[in-house]
Amino acid sequence: MSKFCARYKLAVLCCLGFLGNKAYGSLQNTAHTQEVSSSVLTLSRVEAAFNRITTLKARFVQIDRNNRLATGWFYLERPGKVRFDYDAPNPNLIISNRGHLYHVDKELKERSELPQTNPLYLFLKEKISFRTPDVQIKSFTKGVYNVRLTLTAFNEPGTLTLVFDMATLSLQQWILEDDEHHKTTITLEQSVYGEKFSPRVFKLIELS
Repeated sequence: MSKFCARYKLAVLCCLGFLGNKAYGSLQNTAHTQEVSSSVLTLSRVEAAFNRITTLKARFVQIDRNNRLATGWFYLERPGKVRFDYDAPNPNLIISNRGHLYHVDKELKERSELPQTNPLYLFLKEKISFRTPDVQIKSFTKGVYNVRLTLTAFNEPGTLTLVFDMATLSLQQWILEDDEHHKTTITLEQSVYGEKFSPRVFKLIELS
């Protein structure tokens, strides 16, 4: 083979290699763009599904930072109303009234207001958006069975992870993690949507 032919062959191979790398990079960019577009679409669907909730009633199972188990009933009526009614002998109650969240200890007969920066206030909003100045998305992952969205809210330390069923986009679980990485997990079971609640469900109990 002449030197010219050898050089020509080498040049063609280099060109093909360059084009191949460009094509591979193009495919990578296309795949990344499609993945981002898919995530944005899923996030929009999650927001829409959440905002379609008028009422939600479910059993909840809570595991706190010390691995203590608690159960009870969770009630949500959007906008503005939420109630965590813990099963006896747990004396705790978390309830909203006129846009404010309260923790009630029925045994000690004490009531304290939760700060407006508590992530639970997200549930009280008339319209939930995960793309506002109040919310910073830390991660968004799609699995086979669920979608996990981790965020910070109201510039507070710690994170809130929301877990949605992949098929129905119904809320399954949320995980609160503080700035020291202590976690509280609440899992919803037997969820019922659209049930009409008595006004007494969200009425503050008398402490006497």
